[in-house]
Amino acid sequence: MLLAKILLIVAVSILAFLLIGIVVWTSTLSRISCYQTSMQASTDVVEGKAFCKAKFFVHNYTAIFSGVQYSGRFRSPVPIPLTEGCVLRSIQIEEDTQAEGTQYYSCLCKTALCNSPMTVAQFIKNNFTLPAPLIPAKDGLL
Repeated sequence: MLLAKILLIVAVSILAFLLIGIVVWTSTLSRISCYQTSMQASTDVVEGKAFCKAKFFVHNYTAIFSGVQYSGRFRSPVPIPLTEGCVLRSIQIEEDTQAEGTQYYSCLCKTALCNSPMTVAQFIKNNFTLPAPLIPAKDGLL
């Protein structure tokens, strides 16, 4: 009876260890690279993100690019759908009354480097959407 309990505990421990390993391994499979801009106006590539993001503030022609880590437990005071595309939003921050009500376009995409930096003018010319990602050429052919 004691041996059966010990074997059961060992089997459950091994199974739990394997399941944790599979979850960690599969979560790393879907990670992508994204463009990210900094306050110094430089553009970097960040690795290991769940999706890429771009924000376009039309009122002052400012654009911000980044990658977002998503753990599955994303919490926000305003529900944010994690679907691809661009959505017009309003800033709703009680502490910053000057920014409150300011509208911006929030864009999400899920392929590597899909948030290619562009100006707000280019974004407007592109019908308020991110450009389609480039498909790499095979064997050097376009």
